[in-house]
Amino acid sequence: GDVIAFSDSSLDIHATIESAVKIAFNEIRHRARLVRDYRDVPSVLASEGRLTQGFTNLLVNAAQAIPEGNASSHAIRIATLSSEDDQVIVEIADTGTGIPPQLIGRICDIALERYRNASSKARAA
Repeated sequence: GDVIAFSDSSLDIHATIESAVKIAFNEIRHRARLVRDYRDVPSVLASEGRLTQGFTNLLVNAAQAIPEGNASSHAIRIATLSSEDDQVIVEIADTGTGIPPQLIGRICDIALERYRNASSKARAA
């Protein structure tokens, strides 16, 4: 297959988030309002592709935690801020069902299990 190279560059984090929003918006629009709380933040040195993919995954997961059909009563909030030492912080929160307390400690195990299941299904196809 093709090899995709990821290289770090100076990025406007808001533009990167908006790229992810465009990709995930079809999942979001029937489930929640999108609330943006963007503050002035410095540029970040990162891989745009990897960040966009990460934000897209978080936004789709947030949308899927909310039932379809009552978008006006639910929200997905994206906030950016910078720490005292100029690190950029991105927060994505939703009004969905959340993760049951008994699964919090296993969340990485569950994600890995889902990845392995998806990979084995892809190989079998």
